[in-house]
Amino acid sequence: MTARHPLLLALAALAALAGILVASAAAGSEATTKQKVVIGMKFHAGSFVLSVSRPGPLKSDSGTTAEHASDAGCRGISHNGVKKQLCTESRVLLGRRGTLTIRDELEWRDGGSPNSCGVAFGTWSVVRGTGQYEGVTGGGISAYDAHCQKWYAHHKGFLTSR
Repeated sequence: MTARHPLLLALAALAALAGILVASAAAGSEATTKQKVVIGMKFHAGSFVLSVSRPGPLKSDSGTTAEHASDAGCRGISHNGVKKQLCTESRVLLGRRGTLTIRDELEWRDGGSPNSCGVAFGTWSVVRGTGQYEGVTGGGISAYDAHCQKWYAHHKGFLTSR
């Protein structure tokens, strides 16, 4: 009879531990979904299209763009005779499914031809969002092509939703 009691106590302890682990796993982490996105912008038209590559909480969206003033302005540098501008800029995407504010860290260079005012490469990250973008985090890489009167931007990256 004494040999059964330690075995019963061990089984009871395991059952209690399993219950605690299941309860803490259910309460401790919210489900997150990471989705690959591509954002195309036409500043001369004031428009954007956000495409999502796989199913998830974020859906493809489109709308208008609004540019905020540069966060930290731009500063000019020269490296090996090449002049560049390092800029931090905010963009607000006003879509049908919500508003997404992103921040670009860009390196602008002269376009090198009369038809091009400049090109830029850099990274972007989410600042805040509303609607389907509320609580979204993430970012990626960006490229800009400025043809003086027509500006285009292409952003690729990943957004994570809770």
